[in-house]
Amino acid sequence: MNARKWIYFFLFCILNPLINLLPFYWIDIFYDNLSYIGNTLGHPVYLILWACLSAFGFYDLSLRCWQKTLFPYSKNLHRILCASMVLSCMIPYAPQSAFWIQDLHVWIAILSVGTFVLEWLYYFGWKKDLVLWEKLLLASFVFSFLCLCIPGHITASTEISFSTLVNLILVNVAFSERHATIKP
Repeated sequence: MNARKWIYFFLFCILNPLINLLPFYWIDIFYDNLSYIGNTLGHPVYLILWACLSAFGFYDLSLRCWQKTLFPYSKNLHRILCASMVLSCMIPYAPQSAFWIQDLHVWIAILSVGTFVLEWLYYFGWKKDLVLWEKLLLASFVFSFLCLCIPGHITASTEISFSTLVNLILVNVAFSERHATIKP
């Protein structure tokens, strides 16, 4: 395994899952969300680290996948979406402020993650012939959506599953040799 692959493997197959384990010790992951850890429990560094690592994987690994197949994506849109994911974690929950500011971080996150998923759905429709890892990526989107629907609100279980599964699968899609030979 060359150095670049090893770094990506370490970041997204070891470090990201380890970072996603910490909420199990701090909160009820099926009720609270990760912004609760940063804002109420006083761990903003954890929240920013989690957001940066997750968004970096979404950004860079997606580009690596799309460039292999010459997918016509908007690099600027993708950059804004992934930066917005980090920005959403930096906006603190402020219950004493106006109602639209209280949930601003949630709406930015929903919009950026939702559009990120739409980018991938557009890719799946464009490519049509999906390899195993791409099918697993689609399944991880469905699983994370179910994690959102079952409790009826965004919980740490949704955020953890999305961050961990998507990045684990994207590493495999990005560095899969078979993936590089498939043409749409």
